[in-house]
Amino acid sequence: MKKIFYLLCAAIITASYTSCSDMMETDSDRQVYDPELNDKTDSIFYTLGILKSVQEAIDQYVITNELRGDLLTTNSHTSTALKKMATFDYSNDSVGKYDSAYVYYKIINNCNYYVAHRDTQLYTGNRNVTMPEYAQAKSIRAWAYLQLVKTYGSVPYFTKPLTTIAEINSQTEKKTFNDICDSIINDLKPLSGKYGVPTYGTLNAGSSKSVISSKLMFPLEVVLGDVYLEKGDYEQAAEQYATYLVKNKITTGSLGVDRSLNPDKDDYTQELANGLYDTDKKWPEIFNLNNTTDLITLVPLATNSLRGTTTNLPVIFGYDYYAAGVSTAERYLPERQVDISEQYKQLSDNQTYYYATATNGIYNYKSAAVGDMRRWGITESATRNDTSFTIITKYKTADVRVYRYATVYLRFAEAINRMGYPAAAFAILKDGINEDLFESNYLSDEDIELFVNYGFFSYDGTNTTFDTNKGIHSRGCNWTADSTSLYTFNNEVTNKMIQTMEEMNIDITVDENAVINAVEDLICDEYALELAFEGTRFTDLCRIARHKNADTQLSSNFGGKWIANKLKAKNAVRDLSQETNWYIPFK
Repeated sequence: MKKIFYLLCAAIITASYTSCSDMMETDSDRQVYDPELNDKTDSIFYTLGILKSVQEAIDQYVITNELRGDLLTTNSHTSTALKKMATFDYSNDSVGKYDSAYVYYKIINNCNYYVAHRDTQLYTGNRNVTMPEYAQAKSIRAWAYLQLVKTYGSVPYFTKPLTTIAEINSQTEKKTFNDICDSIINDLKPLSGKYGVPTYGTLNAGSSKSVISSKLMFPLEVVLGDVYLEKGDYEQAAEQYATYLVKNKITTGSLGVDRSLNPDKDDYTQELANGLYDTDKKWPEIFNLNNTTDLITLVPLATNSLRGTTTNLPVIFGYDYYAAGVSTAERYLPERQVDISEQYKQLSDNQTYYYATATNGIYNYKSAAVGDMRRWGITESATRNDTSFTIITKYKTADVRVYRYATVYLRFAEAINRMGYPAAAFAILKDGINEDLFESNYLSDEDIELFVNYGFFSYDGTNTTFDTNKGIHSRGCNWTADSTSLYTFNNEVTNKMIQTMEEMNIDITVDENAVINAVEDLICDEYALELAFEGTRFTDLCRIARHKNADTQLSSNFGGKWIANKLKAKNAVRDLSQETNWYIPFK
């Protein structure tokens, strides 16, 4: 029973806080022995103890979201637990170790202990030395609760550390989805925009693995934005995301995929083969451990079990990260347990690629029906024992990316779209938020004013920080921002409406609300193309479905029917048009 998870919570505190050597080691020569929470001493051990518990939950985070989503499929090598998860079969504890509320409550109780005992009135000069870590503990706790409630629907909620059997046994009352979101908001809102994440320099996660400590943290504004977005408070969600992006000068940059990474597209036209492309900015490089481009929050796993918490994700996705004494080629596993789904292939292949050729310095922009290049950036073909197969490469380094720059921009787009700014939301996909939008032929004055008010640029052109922003869709389809590109607001919205009518066998009245829903579907597609297999897909679908259900302009349970249609190939044993069946039973 899941109540058993509480029994270990009290014991966790000592184990987590007295040592972080089994998670990471700092490069600092300074050592702290049994530090006190009421000392001014750097509390790195306590924070890393919390992050260690995040490591222990991260496999479940990815599996429950991706196996139940529409982008992965099982195969003949898939374990029974994963097959059950993929079909929403929770009978007889069949999903096993991937159905554990305990792993999230371990995080929560560690954070509770820190928040309850940390003296927050410690200063060095005028600088408070504890509040960044204190805010981070609350942020990670909120993230853990958000994963719990998205997985189980309603769960026990407590903010005091449980240290006695009586306290443990008393935690039986559950809070609803909205109640937990409200509790998190009340806890985090007073801290929003006030503290950056703590940093301890470079940390060692193994003999050949080091990470920048700030990249292990969960920015409070991003987590709070997620809570508001889940709850359907779009203005507050957009405010939090924009605050984080502008304050930290986060830009999408110009990321792309070298076409040579696509082994199956040798029939390209000569023009495309010679097309103008930034081959020095290959999109897959953002998943290398040492590349912090586009990275906000990383959960690194140890290089071996002696160094700390390891992960099963590389093997599940087809790469034996922990194999010793073998060549790289021998690490590729024909016995991989998951494959990309036909839905993902179709979505990717149906995208149009935009490119340019140059003659005497004059560019000629063209398009080709060759699909989105990001698919080829995250898959590799291999041959073992005369068997040819394809694996997904996002977990080759045994690391999980929880937040990327693109994640926040896309969720910001989702929020402002539901606020009534669908063209502005589409601009994040097509052009990126930059001052070139002043020349756009599809944005209104109100759309421009929205970005100005959030601080991305100014009317007089003095703020140039975000001039390097590019459209998220261009990462896989290249020149989407060019005026000759067919990737336009009117074309994409019209095509999406037609697709929805055909797939769901309904009629759509073209009005402002229909446009918002079409752009929301385009953003949902972009989540798939950009964030595929990173641990967010199923709950992204659930959130969007809930928001469609709450839309009074749509037919009854439109969101439920929409998500059931998205997941129709899953052969689910439950009726996914009903929201209660999106959640794993909390036993």
